[in-house]
Order: sequence, then structure tokens, then C-alpha cells
Amino acid sequence: MAKTQYILITILVVAVVLGIAIYLYTAHSVKQVEKAPQRSSIVIRIGGATAPMYQIEKWISILEKRYPNITVIYDAVGSGKGIAGFLEGIYDIALHDPPMPTQQWEEAYRKYGPLLECPDVGGAVVLIYNIPGISGTLNLTGEIIANIFIGKIRNWCNKEILRYNKGLIKTCKDHHYYIPIIPVVRREASGTTFIFVTYLTIVSNTFRKIMRIQYSKRGPMAYFRPDWSSIWREYAHTIAYGIYASGNYGIASTVKRTPGSIGYVEWSYAIFSNLNMARILNRYGNFVYPSYRNIVEAFENAAEILRKEKFNPLGDLWKEKIFEKILNPPGNDSYPIIFFSHLTVKLYYKNPLKAIAVYRFLSVVWSMNNTYVRGYIPVPKSIRSICLSTFIRYARVDNRSLTSFIGITKNS
Repeated sequence: MAKTQYILITILVVAVVLGIAIYLYTAHSVKQVEKAPQRSSIVIRIGGATAPMYQIEKWISILEKRYPNITVIYDAVGSGKGIAGFLEGIYDIALHDPPMPTQQWEEAYRKYGPLLECPDVGGAVVLIYNIPGISGTLNLTGEIIANIFIGKIRNWCNKEILRYNKGLIKTCKDHHYYIPIIPVVRREASGTTFIFVTYLTIVSNTFRKIMRIQYSKRGPMAYFRPDWSSIWREYAHTIAYGIYASGNYGIASTVKRTPGSIGYVEWSYAIFSNLNMARILNRYGNFVYPSYRNIVEAFENAAEILRKEKFNPLGDLWKEKIFEKILNPPGNDSYPIIFFSHLTVKLYYKNPLKAIAVYRFLSVVWSMNNTYVRGYIPVPKSIRSICLSTFIRYARVDNRSLTSFIGITKNS
């Protein structure tokens, strides 16, 4: 009996000890779980311009690899829809080629408070052409381009064109000095058209007068989609002078299959599609081919202009006419038809995780130097530095500086 009691007592003691050990282990594990940081997933929605699409996708892949808790959804719906979605609260970041028009910028400011509007990538608009038999690269001045597109010059054998293109003379002789020009223009409203048209107003007095009249009737939309038919009726005496096409692809494919045609597309598209690109006369009187080096030089000189103008990403860039100031920049080898694609973000947030995620994305856009996809031009470092430092300085989460949250969640 004594032996049985001893066994029972031993079993009871062991059970108690095991119970205590299990309790302590479980309690310790629970505390460890409670202390472990919980990675919260946060989604950023970006919508707008298609021009920087491949570059934006590259940056998104870098961001999501570096911060797995951040997911970015990018809708390449065009500049106009991107701005509209930003105003409706659908998008955290709006992408648009030209700056946001003043009316929409003011609406966004009233709704969200201070905004940051800055370049994300640089690009160029190039002239592509199809002239069978031409020897060498086509040379064009700004005045000639304007006169071609309005219909004042309708023949590739025009003496002004031949003056700069000796490689056309033999072909013109073979065609009895008459090769009809067929301009190809965008059917829909387009940021590429906006840049191209703005450039023509700078280099051509005639085109400037035309657009002044169209702007008085239709506002900014006139620059995104000019009334080419009315222009051709006046100068070419026929509305059937040119051809309408949709998008970069539409213009490129139309030019490829139409002898005598000329059109305008974004440089990145021309590079990917191996299209014939013209050399354009720049401010210093040199015909410049749209090479990577020449476009980069143009942007560096444009950045110096903006520095002297005291570039302010908190202001209304449309009203400041930033897009005009950088066109036709100085420099011996500067390519003249350049543009920035832009993004707009809010500076006031309620959710710190959203604010930090947006900051992470902007850091990738403006801090990394060697992540540019072929066909895209880096925004000059001086401009990128201003953009990122301004966001860090002015971004707020419930009236608290974003820097305090970044410090707390440094490793998030």
C-alpha cells in the first residue's frame, strides 16, 4: 500500500512539473508572438499616362521585391483618365505627360490640400518618315515641320526642304520634282500631340497664331487634339490633306505603309520599333539626331533653366508653363523636342502605412540612377533631388511629419 501511494505521489509530482513547464513555455511563446512585428500589406494605386509604362513597371518590380508588404496596382489608362481617377480618389498617384491643367490642379488642391507635382521620366517627340529613295537622314527645321503639318509645304521637293537635304535631289529628279507629302496626326487627345504642338508654337509664328485662335475657342484641349481639318482647309485647301491615326502604333504603322508620309511619335516607341527618325534644327543652328546622348544633353541644359527659374514642385506647373521652358533648350547637341512625364501625389495622409508606401515608391523613382529601361531618359539628378526632399519635408500624417513615422518603421 505504501509502495502504491509512493508511485501515485511520484506520478502526481511529475504531472505538476510537466504542467508548469508546458505553461511557462506556452506563455513565453505567446509573449514572443506578441512582440514579433506584424507585416501589414498596403496597396498603392497608380493611374494615368501610358508613355512611361515600361519604366513604371520596372520601378514597381524593384519596389515590391524590396518591400514585399507593398503592392502597387498600375492602370495605364491615359493622362486624362489618370487625373480624373486621382480627383475621384481612385488613384493615390496620377501619371500624366504634360503637367496637370490649372483647373484640375486647383480642384485637387481644394479636395486634398497641398500637392506635389514632379517629373518622373524624360522623353522626346520625334519625326518619323517614309520617303523611298532618300539618301541619308532627313533634316528638318521647326518652320518647315510646321508648314508641312498645316499644309503650306505639300511637296518633298520644295526648295526649302531640298536646301537642307541634298540626298533628296536625285529622288526628286526621278519624280519630276513632285513627291506629295502626307502628314499623319493623332485622332485622339494625346500628351504627345500636346508637346509636339507646343513646340511648333515656339518655332513658328504662323502656327502660334493658329493655336491662339483654337485655344480661345476650345481651351487647353486644343493643344491635346487640334482641329487639323480646319487648318488643312485654310492652308492646304482640302480637309483630306492628312491622315488621322490612333496612338503611337497607329501613326507608326500608317507611316510605314504610306510612301511620302511623315508623323510624330514618342522617342521610346521609335527606338523599340526601329523607325526612321529625322534630325531637327536646334536653337544653336545644328541639325541634331534624337540619340540618347543628345536628348540627355538637352535635359541637362533644361534642368539648368529650371534651376534658374527656381523650380517649385508645390506650385501649379501648368500655370508656370514648365513644358514650354524646357522645349528647344540651349546646347550644341541638344535635341529640341523634349518633355517630362509627370506624377502628382497628395502630401496629407491619414494612414501612415499608405504615406510610407508612397514615400518608398517615390524613393525608387527619384533615388535610383541605373534602373532606366531602354528608350527612357532619366530626369536630371538636381530635379529628382528637389522632388524627393520636398515630399519628405512637407508630407504629413494627421499633422505629424512623415519623417517621424519613417524613423519608427525604419525596417518595415
